Amino acid sequence: MRIHSDTLTYGDLSGAAGKAKVVFTTADQHGSRKRDHAWEVKLSGDSPYRQNGNPSEFAASWDQWGIFLAELFRRDPNMTCSGYPDRDTFELATGERFDTLQYGVSPYHRRHKWEPNGFYGANCECGAFQFWGWRYGMAA
Repeated sequence: MRIHSDTLTYGDLSGAAGKAKVVFTTADQHGSRKRDHAWEVKLSGDSPYRQNGNPSEFAASWDQWGIFLAELFRRDPNMTCSGYPDRDTFELATGERFDTLQYGVSPYHRRHKWEPNGFYGANCECGAFQFWGWRYGMAA
């Protein structure tokens, strides 16, 4: 994921990774046309899915990515990333799940079972919510 920021440092990314209990498979700094600089980040975590075809490397779960990004948005509310254009959209698209969610504390999930809800989104039995309508200019 490409993260654009004026202020985020490698230390900020490491702090967010610590909260999400993930490790970097990539954390490279690049130039950015949107902000002062960008970070290309790939995370390994506790998802049951393998990453990059490597049998010993597991992808980060949706919740781990959410915890990671929420912490980065707290540190730099003006950052953007390839998944969400701004903090408000991130919160809208995730139902503000990551305002309080902590790694390993219920309702944290390693693997959500998403069911389409008919309203440009999906729900998991745990209460997690994804809203895709923001991409079409819709409100949740």
